[in-house]
Amino acid sequence: MRSFFKKCGAYALGVACVAGSAYAQEFRSPSYLPHYGQGHSASRYVAANSRSAILQEGTEGPSIAPAQSPLPNPSAAATPLAPQGIHGGYGYYGEHAPGMTNGASLGLTHDAPPLPEAESFGTCGDGTCSDVVSSYGTGCHHHCCWFGSVRGLIMTLDDENETWYNYDDVNLENQIISSHDADMDWAGGVEARIGRWFNCGQNGIELIYWGIYSGPSEANVTFDDVVGTLNHVFTFNSLSYDDGLGGGVQAVDSWFNNAQRQRLVRDWEFHNVELNLITGRNTFMGGCGANGAGCGPSMGSSYLGDCGCASPRLNVGWLAGFRYFRFDESLLFSSDPTDMVFDGAPDELHYASDVENNLYGFQLGGDAEFFITPRFSLSGATKMGVFENYMRLRQFVGGANGAAWVNDPASPNFGLPYDINSSDDEIAFLGELDASANIYLTNNLRLTGGYRVVAANGVARANGQQPYNFDDLVGARDINDRDTMVLHGAFGGIEFNY
Repeated sequence: MRSFFKKCGAYALGVACVAGSAYAQEFRSPSYLPHYGQGHSASRYVAANSRSAILQEGTEGPSIAPAQSPLPNPSAAATPLAPQGIHGGYGYYGEHAPGMTNGASLGLTHDAPPLPEAESFGTCGDGTCSDVVSSYGTGCHHHCCWFGSVRGLIMTLDDENETWYNYDDVNLENQIISSHDADMDWAGGVEARIGRWFNCGQNGIELIYWGIYSGPSEANVTFDDVVGTLNHVFTFNSLSYDDGLGGGVQAVDSWFNNAQRQRLVRDWEFHNVELNLITGRNTFMGGCGANGAGCGPSMGSSYLGDCGCASPRLNVGWLAGFRYFRFDESLLFSSDPTDMVFDGAPDELHYASDVENNLYGFQLGGDAEFFITPRFSLSGATKMGVFENYMRLRQFVGGANGAAWVNDPASPNFGLPYDINSSDDEIAFLGELDASANIYLTNNLRLTGGYRVVAANGVARANGQQPYNFDDLVGARDINDRDTMVLHGAFGGIEFNY
């Protein structure tokens, strides 16, 4: 009788050991049971073999011997896994899945996976890393190093310091058009990212480009909108112009005062390129274990699926890299003294100011992702750096008949055209903050959407370059770089790992 109970106990414990080693997920995780070469910790199989060895000692019944064939290298080509029930076989694999051995000696009617040796698995810690990574979102997957994303952007620019351009001469307080009347509307753009992991998934490199392509924005006013006459606010009386229509040389004020129509047009463009070294990124982007720590016996059970590698609910990483950010802004203030149609006629005069900011330098940053459920997470990222800002400025006053010129004989700039090109280098600061929500569709695919804020200080703005005296050409060439820029808006797209 005692021998009978020993036999029954040996059979029951043996079946429990095999079933325990085949278990791959927490109860709450989505039903994606991985291949046994996709993330089980070696320690689990060591424990199973240890239990089998204990059963062999002092047991009269059949013994449970560990399998003789080690687990195939996960990096080798393998037959893709089929969802449960497709082949009508054992669990997730099907009857004829590779790596199965006969389980008749265990009293089973179906094939079962062998118990691999502990040395079949490597870890990042001991330098023998395999292509197995920890779970994220929907379970375990093979780590094939490449990752990327494609996103759409829609952003706008915060208003800068307000500048006024004209007024009603009967009511001097009635200033009509300001820079805020032609501010930037919401504009679309794109973002693309590609990267690759190295050093066993503990580090990676990524290349990012995004751009915002805004159309022009304008504000108009006509003489019907004022009680008196429509005049400008600048000191154009030190400049002269000849429109070639027989009126001769006159002060530029003659075209900007008592106007029939005046118009302000502004335009913007943004480009961003980054090359970053990243490490310890969230588990969606791969890596061995939690943040590249390795799949070892001490890793324990993960929140997102018991694959032998811990995938904590909170994942934090950092980055360092090079960034180039370009911000272009243009402004055109036009006046027509004879009619209300801007058609390029010689008597239409314009003041133009175009600036180009080229920020380049090094940045540091970090990111974090917190899983609310195995398929849904919230994440945030920040980047900041000190940059060299190479600025270019062009200012022009004139019309179809050429540029206006300085008319003061006492000025050292007498007779010189007001057509200015200048450049300068200064230090600028740039920072970025992203917040997003993520939905994992598969092991290698997720949807993401969120909000981004990009702020810069020490940049040139087009409406901040007007000189106090337009005959001071030296002062007009001095670029005002004491402005700020805040670009913000939403993004959404798809991210993938392959």
